[in-house]
Amino acid sequence: MTRYIIYLLILFSLTSGSCSGRKDKLDQSKLIPEEKLVPILLDIYLTDGLLLTPSLRNWASSLDSLSFYNQAIENNGYSKEALDYTINYYFNKKPKQLIKIYDKVLGMLSEMESIVMKEALLEEELKNNLWKRSTSFLLPYNSGTDSTEFETYIDIPGTYAFSFSIILFPDDQSINPTVTAYTIDADSIDTGKKYSIETINFIKDGKPHKYNLNFKVPLGKKVFLKGRLFDSGFISDNPETHAIIYNISIKQSSALI
Repeated sequence: MTRYIIYLLILFSLTSGSCSGRKDKLDQSKLIPEEKLVPILLDIYLTDGLLLTPSLRNWASSLDSLSFYNQAIENNGYSKEALDYTINYYFNKKPKQLIKIYDKVLGMLSEMESIVMKEALLEEELKNNLWKRSTSFLLPYNSGTDSTEFETYIDIPGTYAFSFSIILFPDDQSINPTVTAYTIDADSIDTGKKYSIETINFIKDGKPHKYNLNFKVPLGKKVFLKGRLFDSGFISDNPETHAIIYNISIKQSSALI
């Protein structure tokens, strides 16, 4: 479908430009170089997409839409006439090369779309992630004030997944390193009962491992999820620990109604 639309743009350029010169001998010195032609066509396509968005379409309806396309061309240092002349040349003399040029445009559009989609997915993941601290830790700490202790407030009932990945290196000197986590009623944080979440002993092999802790927030409850991502077995953090913790997230896996 995208390729079909782009080919239509070729025909549009030919019918709106210098079509009368098809039988005349074309002056190749007037052609836009291919390395300049690709970004021009890309900008024209992006301009067309922007003009299709409702907010801009209503604003641009009272204006000369062709001026937007001309501006896209002129921003690259060329005129509409030069573009028509170049497209006319390729269409009549080198149609296969013209297809290759548009394939390059399609490739760039696909790459841009992929980047936008990845950024949108990342933004959505960050929005849904209740873990608001740094999502990675390096042990021993780069800063003496850093800590893997955490506290997260959750006020929506449901089942939650607390997940993270760890690389625990063989030279780590921790004693049965694990994660400790529990929930406690937010209304009685000092005196309330702690509900411990099952602990997981980390594998010390220098390879990445993903761990998941599941817990529930009952209906009508507001809780704090508290604990320590890396419990080394020492009373205090020890510089002989050696681990990387990353991809930390707390997300609701199912709601309670």
